Amino acid sequence: MNEPIRVMVMDSAAVDVLQRQVRELTTIIAGQRTMIGELTATIASQKALIGELQAVIAAQKIEIGGLKDEIALLKGLKPRPKFPPSRMEDGTDEIRKPGAKGCDSKMCVVRWRFGDRRN
Repeated sequence: MNEPIRVMVMDSAAVDVLQRQVRELTTIIAGQRTMIGELTATIASQKALIGELQAVIAAQKIEIGGLKDEIALLKGLKPRPKFPPSRMEDGTDEIRKPGAKGCDSKMCVVRWRFGDRRN
């Protein structure tokens, strides 16, 4: 059942060719490893730059909103209403009690889950 080991006999010229090809491949691999290191450093610096640019964009959005309000005020219009941030994204939606701010009826339902109505 054991297969016999096959031995390949090569002349010295073929061995020299194979050794040269191995050296060339080793050089190529070393160059690619260097390139991977450089690209990793570039990616890290680009990620940092992206973070800085996102902060600049957020600041610009706030400034633009203020400028829009100022333009509206100078035109004699009302400024944009200030809405509180939504609480649904962070999972802090609470069930409001009757009489709470924004609830004018006895049935103040703010959360529906799977057909379950809560007061």
